[in-house]
Amino acid sequence: ALTRAAYKLWIPNTDFEAAANWSQNRTPCAGAAVEFPANKMVSVLVREGHSISDMLLPRDGEFVLASGAGFSAPDAGKDPDCRTGE
Repeated sequence: ALTRAAYKLWIPNTDFEAAANWSQNRTPCAGAAVEFPANKMVSVLVREGHSISDMLLPRDGEFVLASGAGFSAPDAGKDPDCRTGE
């Protein structure tokens, strides 16, 4: 019976907007570079729009975008509430 079972991988938290998923327990600020581990398969749920400068993606995985969610890469400007290096 197990040989016919669908393969499922448990991923505890896939929420892009959850601060606990990020270093420093903060979601990326506008204009930040976003990096996912290259050697891990990730599944990420994105519910909102985000403005980032760069995104380094893993070799395997998926992004699930809710209606109205997405990413933009503006030419200039950063979030004034974020300090350099955050």
